[in-house]
This record gives sequence, C-alpha cells and structure tokens, in this order.
Amino acid sequence: MPSFNEQLADKTTERALLVNRAGAGSGKKILKMMVAMERDIVSRLPEINGEMTRARLQKQLKIIRKVIADYYGEIATTSAEDLAEIAKIEGRWQVYTINAIAAVEIASVLPAAAVFEELAKETLIVGNVAGDWWAQQSTKLQNDFQRVVQLGLSQGETNQQITKRFKDVSGIAQNNAYALVKTSTQSVAINARNESMKANEDLIAAKVSMATLDSHTSLQCAVRDQAKYDMENNPILGTDPVKQSYISIPRHFQCRSYFSYAIKSFKEIGLNIDDFT
Repeated sequence: MPSFNEQLADKTTERALLVNRAGAGSGKKILKMMVAMERDIVSRLPEINGEMTRARLQKQLKIIRKVIADYYGEIATTSAEDLAEIAKIEGRWQVYTINAIAAVEIASVLPAAAVFEELAKETLIVGNVAGDWWAQQSTKLQNDFQRVVQLGLSQGETNQQITKRFKDVSGIAQNNAYALVKTSTQSVAINARNESMKANEDLIAAKVSMATLDSHTSLQCAVRDQAKYDMENNPILGTDPVKQSYISIPRHFQCRSYFSYAIKSFKEIGLNIDDFT
C-alpha cells in the first residue's frame, strides 16, 4: 500500500490538473469579455477615422480609453470573485484530503472564510497582485489603441487598416489576459492550501516542490522538483544544492508546478497507531 505521503502527493497531482482546468475555464470566460470589448471598440472606430480636428480626436480617444478601463474593471471584478471561490475550495480541500487519507481527523484547523477572501486579493502573481496586473493591462491596451489610431491617421490609413492594427494588439491583450487568469488561479490555489497547512503546521515534516516534467517544463521548475522546504521556505538539510534557493510558485506565467506536503508519522503527531507501509 502506498505511504501516506505518496497518497497525498498523488492526490495533490490530480488536484493540480483540476485547478489547471478550472483556470482554463475562468480564462475562457474572461476571453469572452475581452472579445466583447474588442467588438465595442471596433464599432466606434468609424467615428474616429477620416478628417478631424485634434480636439475631436482627443475627445474620441478619451472616450475609448474609458471604455477600455470600464471593461477591464468588470474583468478584474469577475476574476477576483472566481479567485475568492477557488481560495475557499482549495483551502478546505487540503484539510479534507489529509483527514480522508488518514481516516482520522489529524488536520483539525481550517482558517476562516475571510482569511481566504483576503488571500485571494493579496496573493502575488509573479511579483504583483492580480488587481495591479489588470490595471497595467488596461493601461497598456489604452496606450496601444491610441498609438494605433494616431499612427493610422497620420499615414492616411483606411478604417479597415486601423481596425486590423487594433485587432492585432487586442489579440495580444487577450493572450495576456488568459495567461493572467490561469496563473492567478494556480497561485491562489497553492497559497490557499498553504494557508490551511500553516494552520496545522504541527503536522508538517516538509513542503515539497513538485513540477510537471515534460518538454514544456521550465528549467527553474525542473531543477526544483522534489526540493523540500520548511514552512518559512528555508531549504531542508539534504536538499540538492541546485534546488536550495526557494522561488515561490508560480515561478512564471502559466507555471504548472505546485507544492505537496510531507506529513510527520502518526507517532510523531501523538497518535498510537501504525503508519501506512
């Protein structure tokens, strides 16, 4: 029979795949909103094309910038709601799964729902919180749109040519939005499970970095596969020197790495029962 920690690692791997699918589902929902925004903006392009004064151009650009900002505001809100739900689900899953494998309640503490809601807002995604990433993407698309229109007008392009230029930059924005949603989902899920484990820290022997090892795995993830850390992210003695430097997961956009946990033996946590063999 697989050991407790082998079973937990297997279930965590299965869960990581489900979270990845959930992130893809959320990403598709956001993409629909991005496509609606693109259509809305394109429908306004005829008002901008052609002969116009500088004042009128600036007025029209200001209107479109607000349209983009409003859409991104709605997108950020929708994404935040999804992340809050993911945080609560994954935090509970971690505690439930440990107890289900043990067939006895050894993980006895579950953080309050408010903890997970705050975590969803404050989790860093590759160095920034999700809300700030959305604000940056909004500003970038606003600036790209203005550049496309001004360049097109200065070169005497037709509305069709300006539209094509805009759809090109909009496509890039859509790809960036999808990557952000998937990465945010992964990051919040990992941090929520970690929050539950911190509440039950007396059970933990190690936090174990696990990577999806295939041709798409980045080097920084691959070399840290199976690296072990304590809950303060310090390498545990015996970890390969190459793996010792801790980098939070996700380590890059659309990272598929995750953490599992090595649990102490039943006797170490005060239970007079035999461990799995």
